[in-house]
This record gives sequence, structure tokens and C-alpha cells, in this order.
Amino acid sequence: MKIVHLCLGNFFPDNYSYQENMLPKFHKKQGYDVEVIASLETFDKDGKPCLYTGDMNYINENNVPVTRLNYKNPQKIYKKLRRFVGFEETLNKAKPDIMFIHNVQF
Repeated sequence: MKIVHLCLGNFFPDNYSYQENMLPKFHKKQGYDVEVIASLETFDKDGKPCLYTGDMNYINENNVPVTRLNYKNPQKIYKKLRRFVGFEETLNKAKPDIMFIHNVQF
């Protein structure tokens, strides 16, 4: 069974112990096929909000694939509207049986 965690409504920092990190970790440990689709919003090494600048597709510290999506338009209003480049294609490619939506972004 494939579980896709959608973390598009808020921050998704790697190496933290937030629900966005812990739930995919334990779903993976339970034997599920797990993936995270996240925004670029994260925290820097000092804990301040910033935009992620690394690889857009990577395997995180819990061996879970993460896909970061950029905003369709970098203007401030679009960050509030949460419209992302390639969202539909990324979700269709993942083929989830379950979508776990963190925060409200729809």
C-alpha cells in the first residue's frame, strides 16, 4: 500500500521530530511504501524560516523519498494561495492508495 504525505500547507524541515517527519518514518517502518510531497518552505540551521535550495527529489534521513515543489509564481500572493508547479503530475506519478494531508492547503 502506498501512502503519500502532502506537506504543502506549511514548513517541511528535514531532520526534525514534527508529525510531518515522524508519521512517514513510522509508516515506512511498518512496511508501507511511503513518499512525501512538500513545499520549499523549511528552516535554516538557525531555525529561521527559509526556502529549500537543495535537490528537488531526494531520499531523506528516514529512507523516504521526498519531492519538493516550487510555487507556480514566486509573488507573495501565490505563496498564500499555495499553487505549485507540477503538483498534479507528481501526485499521479506517485499513485497513492492513501493521501495523508498535513495542514490545510486545498
